[in-house]
This record gives sequence, structure tokens and C-alpha cells, in this order.
Amino acid sequence: MTRAERPGERIAPAPTVPPRFLANHSAYRSFGAQRSGRLGVGFILKPGRTIDALDMHPEHYSAVYCLRGSGTYTDSQGNAWPLRPGSLFHRFTDGTHSSTFDPGCDWAENWIALPAGLAEALFREGLIDRRRPVIYPGIDLGVLGELADLVDVLDEAPESELPRHAMRTIDLLVNLCHRDLGREEPDPHRALVDRACRRLAEDPRLELDRLSRELGLSYERFRKVFREHMRVSPGEYRIRRRIDRARTLLQTSADPIKTVAEILGYPNPYAFSSQFKQLVGESPEAYRRRH
Repeated sequence: MTRAERPGERIAPAPTVPPRFLANHSAYRSFGAQRSGRLGVGFILKPGRTIDALDMHPEHYSAVYCLRGSGTYTDSQGNAWPLRPGSLFHRFTDGTHSSTFDPGCDWAENWIALPAGLAEALFREGLIDRRRPVIYPGIDLGVLGELADLVDVLDEAPESELPRHAMRTIDLLVNLCHRDLGREEPDPHRALVDRACRRLAEDPRLELDRLSRELGLSYERFRKVFREHMRVSPGEYRIRRRIDRARTLLQTSADPIKTVAEILGYPNPYAFSSQFKQLVGESPEAYRRRH
């Protein structure tokens, strides 16, 4: 077993967790078109337990947020991460993992369960990073308060309100994931990718090879770094931003379609209209009429 390295880790002392969060208090609801998904939030005490899960292959995704105690998360490759108050670990469904607690640690946790479709969307869009099964957002009492409130309302919520509660649950989980205080810094390419995104948003006609030269990289290296961070190629990102700007121009200006196409860097209005319809589902003219 090897312990995962976390250079530059910065973990602030955990604040005292109020007793209202150190309790057994949970709510589950069936969710989704087939009612086979599950949406859940809860707080659990696990006193005296040392083995939480051994080579577990979860059927459903969930996240576990440590409020008290200490232990170890081990993935299927034998990589191990320490667990302590403020740690959050994911129970991904695409492999096995183990979670164990140190003797006498008096473990307490908050957990969040999401339907498979919603969880997959978060993975696909990069809002939850599958490469980081354990993160360190620290104890956030404000988020915990909102999660506790969700437990209170979820059990009795009418069916019509479940989508709203699901979105709030996702918002709180993503908030924690993006507060990861243990994230390795500095990322040597983050500023470069952010600059590339700004340039592509500012100038939709900008050639990608020229942009890569501005950034001091070969085009192939630039494309690889950009995709690693954004999960799409620079060309795909440029198309996305062109369409974003096209929507704005079609809604806020009376410019002819030909002029809009020129502004966005398309060789002719036909190429623009074809790509717009492919991505938006209707022609620029139809979009403008509806808005």
C-alpha cells in the first residue's frame, strides 16, 4: 500500500462541530423517471467502528464528509489517503475502495447520495473529479447547516419539489468540492488556460496556432494542456464561445445573419447557420424570432 502524496497540502484546523450535526438524522427519497434513483442526505454516528467498507463496489454514488474522527481511504490500486475532520471522500461506482477508521476515533459523518444520472453529469462536466477520490474542503459550518435543513425538508417534501431539492443538494456538494483546501498548488498551466479562454472569448476570429504561439507553446502541446484542464479541445471551446456570442448578438442586435457570421469568424453565413442549427437545434433566424 502506498500513501498518496499531497505536496503543498494546506489543512486549516477544523472548527468545533456543533452537537446538532453529530447525530443520526437522515432522509432518502426515490428520484427519477423510473423512481429507481435515490436522493439522500444525512448525518451518521459510527462509534466503535474500525472497518467501514472493505473492497466495496458501490451500486450508487455517494459522498462522505468527515465531521469527527480519523482513518484511511484506500482505492483499488492500493493508494491510500488520510481521513480527518474536513475530509470528503467519494464512493464511485466504477471500482472498489476501502474505508477504515482509527480505533477510538468516534467517527461521525455527513453523507450525500445522488441518482446515477445526476452523478454522471457532474463527472462528465468535470464538477467532480474522478481522479481525486479524497479531497479536503475543511469543515464548513454554513454548508452543514444547509445540509441539515435539507434532511428536515426532504423526507416530507412533495414529489413536485424533489427536483429543486436535488439541485440544492448538488450545489452544496459542488461547493465543497471546489473548496478543496488540499488541492496541489500552483498548477503551472492554470493561468495559461485561463488566458487562452479569455482570448478565445474576446476574439472569436483568433487562429488557434497564433494563440498557441502567444502562449509560448507548440500547438500540439497547447491542445493537450487545454484539453486536460477544460475537457474539450481549444477548437471545441472556441465553437462553444462563438455560439454563446451568437445567441447574444441575435437577441440584442438587428445585424443581418451575414454580419453576425463575419463578426464570429465564419467564412460565410451558410457555415454559421449550419453549425448554429446543429448545436442549438434551430436556425439563427428562428432563434432570433423566438427571442
